[in-house]
Order: sequence, then structure tokens, then C-alpha cells
Amino acid sequence: MLHRFVRNAASGSILASSVRTFVTRSLVAVGSVLLAIVVGRVCGREGLGWFYLSQAALLLVSIIGRRGSDQALMRFMVVREGAVHGGAFLQQALRFGVTASSVLSGFIVCCTFAWPTILGHEARQLLVPTALAVIPFTAAWIYAGGFKAARKPSTACLFENGAVSFLAAVLLFGINSYAPSSWPRLALAGWSFFAASTITCAIAVEVHRRTVSAPTVEKVSGKEFTRSCNEFALMTVVAFFQQNGRIFITGALLSAGEVGLFSAAERAALLIGFVQAALNMVVPPIFSDRHRVGDLLGLERIARKAALGATLAVVPLVAACLALPELILKVFGEEFGAGANVLRIIALAQLINVATGSVGFVLNMTGNERSMRNLTLTSTAITLASYPLLVYFWGLVGAATGLVVTALIQNGGAVYLVRRRLGIWTLPALGVQRNGEAGGKSGALGW
Repeated sequence: MLHRFVRNAASGSILASSVRTFVTRSLVAVGSVLLAIVVGRVCGREGLGWFYLSQAALLLVSIIGRRGSDQALMRFMVVREGAVHGGAFLQQALRFGVTASSVLSGFIVCCTFAWPTILGHEARQLLVPTALAVIPFTAAWIYAGGFKAARKPSTACLFENGAVSFLAAVLLFGINSYAPSSWPRLALAGWSFFAASTITCAIAVEVHRRTVSAPTVEKVSGKEFTRSCNEFALMTVVAFFQQNGRIFITGALLSAGEVGLFSAAERAALLIGFVQAALNMVVPPIFSDRHRVGDLLGLERIARKAALGATLAVVPLVAACLALPELILKVFGEEFGAGANVLRIIALAQLINVATGSVGFVLNMTGNERSMRNLTLTSTAITLASYPLLVYFWGLVGAATGLVVTALIQNGGAVYLVRRRLGIWTLPALGVQRNGEAGGKSGALGW
């Protein structure tokens, strides 16, 4: 079955080979949206703002703990003849990730109790459970990287943020139904997320034990793996500030209620990006395989067909966000309908991300991590410099416009770099020269 999957993917039949991954990823995306809906209805617009500010902090600490290992595993762990090679790298990643996240989590908890007056009441309610959730959250994410490398993308996506969100939403809804009204609802949201992270991590450990065969060690230097982790880590941290720095900036310049409104619009538009997210669970190892055997034209065909299929799939969702934004946002609560224009703009940013395909992974999986890193650094610097001005002068509309600017710079630059470094094109609308040889500056399109 694995050989059929790889063969079909290499020939371009990604959608047919990955139905299970798309279905799983769609459920995960629904879980993330469901958590925002439950928190919004339980804690209100302001509570949702505080919750996603704490989530942004959790993601940052988790990224530091993972140190890019979840992405490096997709490059160094490979499947050959039914065996997983490079499993020692997963163990190395887990040791570092759990240790680093434990130290950071402990430090945050100690600071919370040592200086309680520095933080506001809402932040204190969320900080302790969020800090404790970092440890299982980080471990589950590293296991997800291992599942991706083992060609189990549908399993992998269950152990990233969306599955945790689904469990947290279910727990919060159930606890809120029976908890006394005197209990702080934000604290309930925080502890629900901690419990969900712990459960997800425990399931990941057991699933890995049962489904991944005993690994053999690939003959690759541990120093090379560490170097690749560091490259990915820097890109991931920069990408975090590019994607989530807006939450901190919006929180600093606007109210928590406005942050909640912006977060609700982002989560509503998240369903547009779930198809791309599902593809990103499938195609990176395939890109790496095609590059390893020198089949750049095959890599190009896969990337272009994936981008075309994803774009066609999200057009109805984008149309719904443009035509019925108030109706969509009121699912989070009546007070969220004011963010209609914000949702429209964010939907356009998501469409840009989907239409350009998995172009960043094409660079990352072909040994061009440094090029992608430099692009990410540049685009992040531009984004962070312009974002405060956009938010200051245009409020939430400016914040949403910043997402469009980021998508254009980041994805447009990545498309150019793929063409420049590999000589291939990834946009679905452009033709491919079938009989040429891709590579360098004189590749498949003959530029």
C-alpha cells in the first residue's frame, strides 16, 4: 500500500492517494474553529482575545522547544522497503524538546508566582495552565513530524494543534455546562487546553508504539541533523513572528475585545487554508524523494497539480466569506458580527496562500533552507515594520491588510526562489516544458 501511495503521488494522483489525509485535516480544522466558537460563547469577545494571546505565547515557547526538529525529521527520516530509517533522530528530537519545554514551562510558572502583581488578572488565569501545556504540546508536535516522515500524514495531523483544539473545545463545553457560575471561565479554558494537550500526547506515544515499526538508523551525521534543525528553527521562529506577531501588536495597540474579534475572523477563514494544510502533510517527503533521485520535472508536476487542486477546492469557501461574513462570524456570538470586513480581507490572504501552493516546502525539502530562511527574515522585517502603522491608522482592517501584504511578499518571493534555484515553476496556471531538463537558471520553462 505504501509503494502504491508513493507511485501514485509521483505520477500526480495526490488527491486520490490522500483522501484520508484531507478528511482528517478537515476535521482538525473544524476542531480549531470549534474551540474558538466555544471560547467565544463561554468567555465573550474579550475572553477570546486573552485566550489567543496566551495561545500565541504557547506556540512561541513550543517552537523554541521543538527547535525545528519536527520539520527536519521529514528530511532525515525516510521509508525504504517498509522500514523507517532515521528513527534515532526522533528520539534525539524528543529528548531535547521535552527537556527544553520543561525548563521554559517551569520558568514561566515560577515567574507567575514570584511576581503576581506584574500580570493582569486575566493573564494569570491563563498563564499557569498554558505554561504546563507546553510540555505535552511540544512532544505531540514532534511525534507528528515523525509520523509525516513515516508517510502517515493522516495520523500526523491528529497530533498537531487542531486535534488538541477539538478535545479542548469538547472539554470546555462539558465542564462549563456543569461548573458553578463563580468559577472563572478563562481559567476553565486554560485547564481544558492543558488536559487536551496531555491526552493528545499520550495517544501519540501509544499510536507510535503500535504503528511505527522498529526504526533503523540512517547513516547521517547527528551534527548534520542538528544543523538542519537549527536552520528550520530560525525559519520557524521568524515565521511565528510573521504570523503571530500581529496578535501581540494588535493586543498592544487595541483592546482585548478587538483581538478577540480579529481572532474569530482568522479562525473562520482557517477553513480556507485546511486544504493547503492537508497537502503540506503529504507532499514534503515526496518533494524530498523526487529531489533525491534528480526528478525535478516530476517534483514540478506534483507541486503544480497540488496547487491547482487546492485552489479549485477553496473557491466556494472564499466566496462564502466574501458574500456572508456577518452570518459566519455570528456563529461565535452576536457581538462578533462587526468583523465582516476583516473576514473578507483575511479570506483573500488565505486564497493567495493556497494558490501559490506548498512552495516553501519545495525549498525546504530540496536543501534550500537558507534561501527560505533569508526570504522569511526579509519578509518578516517588512511585515513587522509596517504592521504597527497599519494597525495604528486603520485598526482591525489594517491588521487584516497586513496578512495580505505578508502573503504577497512571502509566497511571491518563494515562487521566484524556486524558479531561480531549481529551474521549475509551481504556480498551477503556467505551462511546463515536458521534454526539458529542470535545474538552475535554465530550467523547465527555459528562462
